[in-house]
Amino acid sequence: MQYSVEDLSPVKKKITITVPADEVRAALDKNLEAYRASATLKGFRRGKAPAAMVAKHFHQEIFGETATELIDGNLRTVLRENSFIPASRFFVSGEDLVRDAAFSCSVTFDVLPEFNLPPHEGLEVEQEAAAVGEEEIAAALERLRERHAFVRPVAEDRLPADGDVALLDFDGIDDSGEPLPEVSGRNLEISLGGGQTVPGFAELIKTLRPGETGQGSVTFPETYFHKKLAGKTISMRVRLISLSARLLPELDDAFARDLGSFPSLAGLREAVRDSLLTKRTEENRKAAKEKLLRSLTDAVDFPLPEALLEYHIYLAVEKMRRQMEQLGQNLDAADKSAQDALREEALPLARRRAKEEILLMAVAREHGLGISDAEADLRLRHMAPQKESVKQAVKDNMLQQKALDWIYERAAVTLTGRDPEEVSSGTSAAEGGEEEAAAGGLCRP
Repeated sequence: MQYSVEDLSPVKKKITITVPADEVRAALDKNLEAYRASATLKGFRRGKAPAAMVAKHFHQEIFGETATELIDGNLRTVLRENSFIPASRFFVSGEDLVRDAAFSCSVTFDVLPEFNLPPHEGLEVEQEAAAVGEEEIAAALERLRERHAFVRPVAEDRLPADGDVALLDFDGIDDSGEPLPEVSGRNLEISLGGGQTVPGFAELIKTLRPGETGQGSVTFPETYFHKKLAGKTISMRVRLISLSARLLPELDDAFARDLGSFPSLAGLREAVRDSLLTKRTEENRKAAKEKLLRSLTDAVDFPLPEALLEYHIYLAVEKMRRQMEQLGQNLDAADKSAQDALREEALPLARRRAKEEILLMAVAREHGLGISDAEADLRLRHMAPQKESVKQAVKDNMLQQKALDWIYERAAVTLTGRDPEEVSSGTSAAEGGEEEAAAGGLCRP
C-alpha cells in the first residue's frame, strides 16, 4: 500500500491510498473463499459450489466488502503512522474495485488541531465559600409549600387574582387582525403572580371570567429570547377556559412529617439548610472550574474543525429550540431567516464549547486520563438502552469533566466568603429555579 497526505487546512486532511493489484487480488480471493465455504447454491452442498459460480452469484457482496476492508485497514495504518486524531466522519471517493488492477481512493476528514497546552497545573483561582442565610432557608421552605400545593376549581363568580392558576388559549394578533403563529398557545396553565409573565399578559387575564375572551396589549422585554418579538408591543387575544385556586399547606410539624422522615419542622429546616449548603458548594466549585477553563482557553488559539463546530452549533440551537418550545414558542422550520438568526446567536457559545472540548481532551491525553466502560455504564444505568455511539459520546463528555477535575484538584483555590445573612435569597437553578421559571408561553426567559 502506498499513500500520500495533503493538508487541505490546518485541521482537514486528504489521504490518497493506492493498493497494488496483487493485494487487491489476494483480498478478493480471501473473501471469495469465505463466501464459497458458507454458500449454499442450488444443486450443491454447502461449500461445494464452484468458485466461478460463487464469484458470479455474490459478485456485488464480495467486491463491496473487499473494498471496505481495503479502505478501513489501510486507513487505520495511515492514521496510526501519522498520529492523526479524526474529528469528523470520513468522506471516501474513488473508483470501483477491479480485479487484477490497482485500487485507489481518497479519504477526507477533519483532525484535531496541533497546539501547545498552556501551563495547567497549580493555577490560582478564587472560589466563593458556601454560605446559606436564613432568608434562603425560608424561601426554600416556601418553595416546598408551593410544590405541594393543591388546586381547587374556583366556584364563585370572580375575576382571577394572584395565586390562581388560569387555563387559557391565546393568540398574538398582527396589524391586519391575523393570528401570529409564533405567539400562540392552547390549553396553557399559567400561575398568576410573581412577575413570571411578560408585562401586560397577567393583567389581561385578570380582566376575564372563565369562558370570556379579551384582547389587550402585551410588551415583550428587550432581552426576550425570540429576537423578532424583543422590545415589541403586540395585541394579544386571550380566552380564559377555567380558573383554579392554589391552596398551600401549613408550615408545621405535620407538614414536615408528610414530606418524609422528618420528626419536626426544625428537622426539616436543618435538612433544607444542609441541602442548600451542599448545592451551593457544588455551584461554587463549578464556577471556579469555569474560571480555570476560561483562563486556559483564553491562553491558546487554534483553528476549529468544521465538523466539531457544526456539532456544537447543532447542540446549542437544539437547546435554544427546546427552551422556546417549553415557553410555548415553536420555530417555523420553513422560516430560513429565523433559523439563520438562531444559528448566528448560537455561534459564540458553540465556538467556546468546541474549543473547551479540544483543550480538555488534550489534557486527558497528556496525563493518561480515561473513562472505563464501568464508569460509563454507571452514568447510563438509569437511561434507556443506548447505541454504542451514544455510550462513546457519554464517555467523551465524562472524560472532559475528569480532565477539568484534574486541573481543579491541582489548582491553588482561595476561598472568599460573605456573611450568610448577606447572601441573596434569590433562587439558583440548582435550587429549583428551573421548575419555578416554567410557567408558559409568555413567561420571562
